[in-house]
Amino acid sequence: MTEEENESHQLSDNSETTALTQENSIETKVASSSIIKGVCDDNLLYGKCENIDCDQLHLTEPIQLIDGHFHDRLLNDNWSCTIELLENIEQFIGITNVHKSSIWDTTYSIIPESLKSKIRLYEAYGIHPRYLGNNPHNDLLRLRDLVQTRPMVGIGECGLDLLNNEQLPLQIEIFISQIRLANEFHLPLIIHCRQLDQQLFDILKATAIDSSMKIQWHCCHSKGTSIYREFLNYFPSSLLSIGGMCCHSGEKHLQTLLKELYETENQRRFVFETDSPYLKSSSLLIHTQNNCPILGILAVSAYVTKDILGNDQWTNNLKINTNILQQFFNLR
Repeated sequence: MTEEENESHQLSDNSETTALTQENSIETKVASSSIIKGVCDDNLLYGKCENIDCDQLHLTEPIQLIDGHFHDRLLNDNWSCTIELLENIEQFIGITNVHKSSIWDTTYSIIPESLKSKIRLYEAYGIHPRYLGNNPHNDLLRLRDLVQTRPMVGIGECGLDLLNNEQLPLQIEIFISQIRLANEFHLPLIIHCRQLDQQLFDILKATAIDSSMKIQWHCCHSKGTSIYREFLNYFPSSLLSIGGMCCHSGEKHLQTLLKELYETENQRRFVFETDSPYLKSSSLLIHTQNNCPILGILAVSAYVTKDILGNDQWTNNLKINTNILQQFFNLR
């Protein structure tokens, strides 16, 4: 082979190699996620995916998306901007939790005018056990007034927290008062608990008017699974609220419980939340700076669907989540 022929042959080989590399790169790009792990980008952004071999999760129809628990007043002004890019999300609905008396009189986080038709927020007010403030008894009186003057959908989050152990007797008193307030005004109760699950459950049983009370146990984790089973049985209208914590490798007991609930007649006893900006689902987001309630709910629900439940019924799981939370909080 002449030097000229050899050079021509090498160029041909390099050209074929480059073409093959580009082809593989395109296939990899189509079949991978760059926004949420395990979710098809083309489907999420454009509402369609033309790759018949794509093994990522897809939204099969336009849906309403609902976050069962987050804190809008603590988010950045642009928390909602991503919804403009998501073709199959018709509307985002958020249960925003105003859990500190110091922010009861602040307004919603800023939503751009162009997005107001696509975002609907509902409020729940409560006194968090870690943030009792300087005069929690006066805050209880203010909370009663707010219940009667603002269109809130729930009381809480409230409960017990060992990180504020020095005020535990006061925590219990304030918690019981909020249970009674929810009973009186027939509102759902949103509870928070850290390392005091049995004590909190005992207080609920002793204070609730009856077992039909609606209670959302927020921020569920593996250490509480034995109590959660008792809680669900005792309060048949209650829900477990599942966020980014369930996506951690150390949460096997919680993951097992979710699979059990999904496979039995109690399958719809859990809903999705982000608790944003606290319990972020950043491990599931390729670019963690994009974390917001919208992407957070998509990320958590995708992980639960694919990695815990082991199926591809993502759209259906999100639709059921929306229906449950709309009924639970009586959203209109």
